[in-house]
Amino acid sequence: MKILHVIESGGFYGAERVLIELMIGIKELGHEAALLSFGYKGQEEKEFETICRQHGIAVNSIRVN
Repeated sequence: MKILHVIESGGFYGAERVLIELMIGIKELGHEAALLSFGYKGQEEKEFETICRQHGIAVNSIRVN
């Protein structure tokens, strides 16, 4: 099963911690977890996106005005 998680993250806080643990658990069960992260145009990679990549989670970013 492929599962896409969508978030607009302002840092690495409670929701992000829960979501990363959930995505790691999903991967351990043999499913594919991916992240769709929203942000502002011109914004560099967010801390949460970096952490997800370090755990082997596919990250897609959308930057909007």
